[in-house]
Amino acid sequence: MALYYISKPALLFSLLSFFLQRSAQWSGGLRFWFGMALAFSLIGDVVLMFEGEVLFLAGMVAFSLAHTGYILFYVRLKLRYTWSAVLIAVLFPILVLLAM
Repeated sequence: MALYYISKPALLFSLLSFFLQRSAQWSGGLRFWFGMALAFSLIGDVVLMFEGEVLFLAGMVAFSLAHTGYILFYVRLKLRYTWSAVLIAVLFPILVLLAM
């Protein structure tokens, strides 16, 4: 059980550290939103490792802020989607659910 409390946050902390080292050339807004999303994901992971209603709600708030950061990152990235990518993104989860 002790390994769980070490490995779970260590994985996301490693990802955040790697991102901060490798994203120096990114524009400020992109780097900020993605870094913030990873940081709030780390906070959410740590808070949800413990029991309690308040901690659960705090974890959910952290993950909501993380997802907001991911969304704002992709909005600022201004990706151009092709119809095939949209089709795959929509159909793949449906096919996975039907296969269960």
